[in-house]
Amino acid sequence: MRKIVKICVLMVTIVTFITINGCKPLYISTLQPKMKNDKLLPVLIPAIDANSFASIFGSTRTTGSGQTNYYGGQTTYQNWSSTTYTNPRINEINTIFERDVLGNISASYGTTKGRIVCKAVIGYNSENLGWLVPNILLACVPAIFGAPMSSWKTQLQIEVMIYDVNNNVVGRYTSGLYQQKTYVAAYWGYHRGNSEPRSVRLVFTKCMEDIKRQIQRDYNRLNTALQ
Repeated sequence: MRKIVKICVLMVTIVTFITINGCKPLYISTLQPKMKNDKLLPVLIPAIDANSFASIFGSTRTTGSGQTNYYGGQTTYQNWSSTTYTNPRINEINTIFERDVLGNISASYGTTKGRIVCKAVIGYNSENLGWLVPNILLACVPAIFGAPMSSWKTQLQIEVMIYDVNNNVVGRYTSGLYQQKTYVAAYWGYHRGNSEPRSVRLVFTKCMEDIKRQIQRDYNRLNTALQ
């Protein structure tokens, strides 16, 4: 009995070490989209279809909104509401989308020429705990040497629609189905609490890069339609 207790204590200590001290942090840069289109469309007001993302990442509700007057250090002369959601994954997706639209897809200030809406088409978000079995059976020895404790996998496909000021659809773009997997592991992996948000942020960024390339190819037609 004492031997079992000692083994359990050792396992808890190792898991605690791995999940708290032995993993990489979740960098704020994952909320900052980097790919910028060469030609920017006129100002578009960004919004996400929260219900479509809730079907993948869990229920959500709006907790408030406020007027956003600044973006990227530049004054924007548009008064638009930046919505906050209770589900942190949906809130992060909303943040990335807003930052991507205002500066990477459309101009961040000027006269509003329409709106751009993002919704989830299909997706999957789940943690794989299969790595725990061999770690438990081997008293977490594999984890000590860097084997994963678990992993998080996110798949996502999105659709983006662009509307003019008269609410006519002038562009509809669908990304490919992308996936991102992150691991909880000592030395090279992530903290268990950081694994899911990193996976979601990166896969949404991949989808948006696909969308931005499509919008850039369609720039001339879109720009004319939005004038």
